[in-house]
Amino acid sequence: MWPWNHVALGYLLYTGLTRARSGEPPGDVATLWLLLGTQLPDLIDKSLAWTVGLVPSGRMLVHTLFVAVPACWLVYRYWSRLGRPERGVAFGVGYLSHVFGDAIGSLLIGETAYVRFLIWPLLSVPEDSQESIIGEFTEIEQRSRPGWRYTGWRGWVSSCCGCTTARPAQPPFDGTSDGGGTSDDGRTGAETDRDTGSAFRPKLPVTPNASVGNAR
Repeated sequence: MWPWNHVALGYLLYTGLTRARSGEPPGDVATLWLLLGTQLPDLIDKSLAWTVGLVPSGRMLVHTLFVAVPACWLVYRYWSRLGRPERGVAFGVGYLSHVFGDAIGSLLIGETAYVRFLIWPLLSVPEDSQESIIGEFTEIEQRSRPGWRYTGWRGWVSSCCGCTTARPAQPPFDGTSDGGGTSDDGRTGAETDRDTGSAFRPKLPVTPNASVGNAR
């Protein structure tokens, strides 16, 4: 999810919680801790993965529940001892809404493998890559172009949630080139792929008498 999606989701959840408990809107300082909670997982994981290159995924070290839950508990305990438990609650709502928001976004577009970060390191997480955190924002405009992997409601969810698993659709594999050839009707591979709505096709090795099927 994009940063502003995390902020919106976390604020809506925390506002509903505070109004249900006390009938009052969130306090100013508590809201700042909420905002920190909604952004902290990406600030750490994506910096380590995309900027420093220490980990293979931008949803890994602090996105896992084995880190998220203890972190929320420690922050809550700290503020409870100071007599401000609502700040700890706000941080926890923001943090956990971020983690589960990412998971739900991946589930909605069918990328179930990208939900495994919830229980990393018990399950491995797929690798993802980006030049930098800022580079991720350049894909906002690109995802509005024809030829992206997901179309229809999946494309809408992918664009709104900023799912990093979505990548441009590749030209169809013709068995003899990198997919840049032309079809029988004179269209290029990219045009054929876009018009037919076919799924992503990675390059596959060519073997005699072997049929090449679509892969995702």
